[in-house]
Amino acid sequence: MNVDPSGSNSNAEDLTRKVKALFRYRHIPELLSMSEIQEAGRLRDKLIALQLSIYHLDHYLETNWDMDKGALDEYWNAIYASLLKLGIMGGKAIDWCSEIRQYQAHELNMRKGRWPVQIDFRQLYYYKSCDVRLIRRIIYADATTIESNIPFDDWVYYDFITEINDDVDDVFEDMETINGNRFLVSILQRGKEETRNEFMQEIAALEKEMADHFGKRVKTPGQQALLTWSKIRFVETRDLLEMQLHRIQPKMLEKALIRPYLEQDQHKL
Repeated sequence: MNVDPSGSNSNAEDLTRKVKALFRYRHIPELLSMSEIQEAGRLRDKLIALQLSIYHLDHYLETNWDMDKGALDEYWNAIYASLLKLGIMGGKAIDWCSEIRQYQAHELNMRKGRWPVQIDFRQLYYYKSCDVRLIRRIIYADATTIESNIPFDDWVYYDFITEINDDVDDVFEDMETINGNRFLVSILQRGKEETRNEFMQEIAALEKEMADHFGKRVKTPGQQALLTWSKIRFVETRDLLEMQLHRIQPKMLEKALIRPYLEQDQHKL
């Protein structure tokens, strides 16, 4: 979740294109195709509107250090309004948004001195997929036959590696925001070598668990496709991590927008 919303028509169109790119990256079109949902195009448009409302909340979090409760409430009202158009309301909407609330809590806790490196690696990256998991949950609820082709929980490894990939890919962009990018924060606090070791160890462990998980199952065509997509992403992420670490220079880190806030907390210790 890392975009730059704006009220202008051109930027609104750019943002919609980014949402569509995210959906392709997370294979949402393939899920909609598998679902055989009638009027899948209308559902897709409503899901895009929902994702846009979540992105607006994320943009507020990463561009403002001091939070305004009234502003946060407005962003949440927009999310619930988008869910209402999908027939999701009341306690169900609150329950299905609980992971987004937890993601928001992680972002807000940085203002209290609790940084991403202090949160369990997998817990952090699990909640970073909260938005896509909500989109997927809505599709699965409307098309229960998908579960037999790609069980909902089988996406966990693809989600983990794509969120890690996003942090690594966005490291330079996130130097200009107040963003809970664990890769960036870890480099600032621990240095490149320790960061590389942690990320590579976690990636290797996830990849092994994925192989064990799928190795014990009879793979449907959907599962086989998901496994292939995931394997590709693991290779891409390792290569990208090495490339980004090579590119990052000390002078770049000195200009990171989040650095002064990190240093303030370190001085309090």
